[in-house]
Amino acid sequence: YFLELIHTVQGNTMQTTSLRIERRKEVCHRTGLPPTTLFYRISAGLFPRPIPLGAKIVGWPAHEVDQVIKAMIACKTEPELKELVSQLEASRQL
Repeated sequence: YFLELIHTVQGNTMQTTSLRIERRKEVCHRTGLPPTTLFYRISAGLFPRPIPLGAKIVGWPAHEVDQVIKAMIACKTEPELKELVSQLEASRQL
C-alpha cells in the first residue's frame, strides 16, 4: 500500500519520497515473527504500534519496520529497541 507522497525542499531541489504501508502478513513475513509474537512485542514496546488505515484495517510504515529489523540484526538490547520504537512513534507527529 502506498499512502502518500511527501515533498521536501532542500535548497533549490525538491525531492519526492513515497511512504509505504505494510499490512500484518507482510510485516510478519519480513521479520520472521508469528502474529502472536509481533503483538506481544508491540505491547512490550519492542515494535511500533500499527497505524489505522480504516475501520478495521491497520498497517505499519515500512521505514519503521526497516529500522526495527536493522536493530534486531544488530542485536540491540530491549532498552535500545524500546528507545528506537519510542523515537519512531514520536516522529509520526507532524
